[in-house]
Amino acid sequence: MVGCLRRGMRWLLQQHRTVPNTNFPIDPKNFAARVAEALPPETAGRPIEVWFQDEARVGQQGTLTRIWAKRGSRPRKPRDRRYQWAYLFGAVCPARDIGAAVVLPSVSAEAMNIHLAEISTQVAASAHGVVVLDGAGWHQQGGRLRVPPNLTLLPLLNRPGFAGGFKP
Repeated sequence: MVGCLRRGMRWLLQQHRTVPNTNFPIDPKNFAARVAEALPPETAGRPIEVWFQDEARVGQQGTLTRIWAKRGSRPRKPRDRRYQWAYLFGAVCPARDIGAAVVLPSVSAEAMNIHLAEISTQVAASAHGVVVLDGAGWHQQGGRLRVPPNLTLLPLLNRPGFAGGFKP
């Protein structure tokens, strides 16, 4: 670092600027209308639980390999390129202060089916759950996603081909 200062250079940190998101996909003013539009007619008169769902990849990938060596030498040391990942699927219902989660080895429509089944077990017996989710590929119904009868999917974004609960 001192050598760099002598050569007229200095250490700079890039400033992170936060830009406000002006195109939020769900307008809070029409959220109730979107939920009512997505619900099937047989849910009339039943309590509605709103669930928020997402998933995340966690794990370990090999880091840089560092070894002690004699100054001026460049010894070879293979880097560990193995990795291990798991995917955390989670959903919460803030009104009831309850959640549902599963840890799976991959993401797919089949993994999403397992997660939806877990959410459906946590919905109150007399209620119907509305699951708010993003537009990930494994959230698309496309004939492979099995939505339990006590759940309705409500996507954050209206995308063509997303039948996530608007029409059964």
